[in-house]
Amino acid sequence: MFQVVGLQRSGTTWTEGIISNNFGVGIHNSGKHRFPAEHSGLRERRADTRIVVRKRLDHWLKSIARLPATLPKMHPEIFNDAGLDMYRAAELHERFYKEWAEYGPIWEYEDLLRDPVGFLSGLALANHLKRIPSEWKLGGPTLDRMNASKNAYYLGTGFWGAR
Repeated sequence: MFQVVGLQRSGTTWTEGIISNNFGVGIHNSGKHRFPAEHSGLRERRADTRIVVRKRLDHWLKSIARLPATLPKMHPEIFNDAGLDMYRAAELHERFYKEWAEYGPIWEYEDLLRDPVGFLSGLALANHLKRIPSEWKLGGPTLDRMNASKNAYYLGTGFWGAR
């Protein structure tokens, strides 16, 4: 069973999707957006099955400004009357990943988007996983919708090399 954690809007759902679509393994996602101190028995779980996903700060700030999800309820301190407080949000981002760093490797979301097959191949090798489909499956109804949205967004930001 894998555990995928990260702040909301950091790519955890997409990461969970490509893992489960390719390996058919269980994903423990209870509390995936919480700090380590909010998880019980964290040290007893295998760190090599934990994936901490971090979206680059500037991309994360743009993402939560566009669609905050439930961040206003989970972290009201990063919002004020004018909306998102960028300074406090940046502090939250730094603190979250600093605390998770001792519990397993941190995967940069943008690297996963650039090379999902490399990520999945490494995961398979490290955990002796057998790929279910004959070809890597990076889509499906939910993932296709998410990928289309991500491609449009990242093309507009120049992330994929667009000018």
